Amino acid sequence: MTDPATKTTNLSLQRIGGSEVIFPDDYNTMLDLLDSNLPGASITAATYATLDATVAGTSAGNVQIQKLRLTLTAAVVSATNANKYGSLLLLTWPNTNLKLLRARMNLVGTKDGTQIATGDQPTVALGSAAASNTTLSSTMIDTTDILTLATGLTPAAQKNGNSTQADRNIAAGATNRIYLNIGATGNTGGGTGTVTFAGTIDLYFVDFGTFS
Repeated sequence: MTDPATKTTNLSLQRIGGSEVIFPDDYNTMLDLLDSNLPGASITAATYATLDATVAGTSAGNVQIQKLRLTLTAAVVSATNANKYGSLLLLTWPNTNLKLLRARMNLVGTKDGTQIATGDQPTVALGSAAASNTTLSSTMIDTTDILTLATGLTPAAQKNGNSTQADRNIAAGATNRIYLNIGATGNTGGGTGTVTFAGTIDLYFVDFGTFS
């Protein structure tokens, strides 16, 4: 909103490319018009509905969508030969009232080349729960859908979270975490294998306040 102190009563402006002078009243009228059309300008609740006599309502405009970028440099996810799945806890959300709208990962996964060989094709996903089976399912893939890494030592792991997976409330408890999960690793070497990830994960969310 415009600070009234920025208005003027003692100067004149001239339009660029013309000779017409803009007087103080014109300038101040322009500021008022801009203010009235800003997204954050308050409107009365009566615009939406009739309120009870004991209720007053105002609108503060649009809620801001925030973007959190996680940058991974050498994030190691391990998987034993017995389980053939593994997880890495990337993030614990604050104890507040958030709505996760969308997620996107743009990673490269480097297989250890021995236990998880270049020919192995582990699955990868982001979820609010740690991996507990080789196929990855349910809350293990509720932030991005599952993808299968290609053969080779350093395949890309790129996935956009769709709205049915990522659009969810974040509150205190098990749903307030983000795990990087792998499954069906193969572990052709017979021991504990690793996939090391580097790149970025973008999380888009809205914060509705501190009560959860």
